[in-house]
Amino acid sequence: MADTDSAAKGLDFLKQKVGPLPLGVWLIAGVGVWWYMQRKQAAAASASAVPNQQTDPAGNIGTIDPATGYVYGTPEDTAALAANNAGTTGTGSAGTSATSGGQTYADNNAWGIAAINYLVGLGIDAATANQAVQNYLSSQPLTTAQQGDVNLAIQALGPPPSLPGPVATNPPPVVQPPGPGGGTPPPGKPPAPKPPAKPPVPVAHQPTASVPTGLAVSQKHSTSLQVKWNKSKNATGYHVLCTDMATKKVANQFDVPSSQATASCGGLTPGHSYVIDVWAEPEAGAVGTGPHAEVSTTLPKTG
Repeated sequence: MADTDSAAKGLDFLKQKVGPLPLGVWLIAGVGVWWYMQRKQAAAASASAVPNQQTDPAGNIGTIDPATGYVYGTPEDTAALAANNAGTTGTGSAGTSATSGGQTYADNNAWGIAAINYLVGLGIDAATANQAVQNYLSSQPLTTAQQGDVNLAIQALGPPPSLPGPVATNPPPVVQPPGPGGGTPPPGKPPAPKPPAKPPVPVAHQPTASVPTGLAVSQKHSTSLQVKWNKSKNATGYHVLCTDMATKKVANQFDVPSSQATASCGGLTPGHSYVIDVWAEPEAGAVGTGPHAEVSTTLPKTG
């Protein structure tokens, strides 16, 4: 208790007035001024450490990225960096990277890679972009849409190191035939007339066999029939054709030797009518087209 009283008496000097205010008040005011000055100095130091805020062309406020001209981290800054990266490096089917440093490319191959990447970054389909750039670099004709895509790439990246040649076209057709010796006819004179075409050399044919005679149905059953004829002069064989008249389909077709003057047709339909044609070979034309003998009959339904 005695110590507390002694401490209180030791602070009595703070109650002494200095001018209009007690000494304690002056001490408190001094501490406040000191604290304020410390805060002000800290704020000034902090402000000196932060660059001045600027406004970029897109209206963003902040620190400008010198590589793009836009505030760091903004969508415009990101897009500009992507375009720059497409112009400096690239990978793809062309296989060669563009040289670093601005819009400079080692060759047309590197420029083509960067152009395709740039167009794809704009949302153009990769296959469409590749076709347009490849056609342009190889001097192939471009559609209107492809030309528009190529123009976008050129505006963003600049032209390729080696400008492609003119679009390849087919040579014009020759209107006037060349004159004698391969040259052009002299002016005012018509071209020499062509010599008349030689008639084709006739091809030797084998002797044509005469048309068979006496063709007749010698036997018939519900599912088969047999025909016979007289042998033809010069015949080397015979061609036989049996047609179902109800279905208009060939039922049998075969050849027999010249020593045989009969033929049998089987697998037929009971009650149907059939036409049997016989050619003697060799014929004047293709097999089954020349003059021939013909007979028709109707099969019984049973037996």
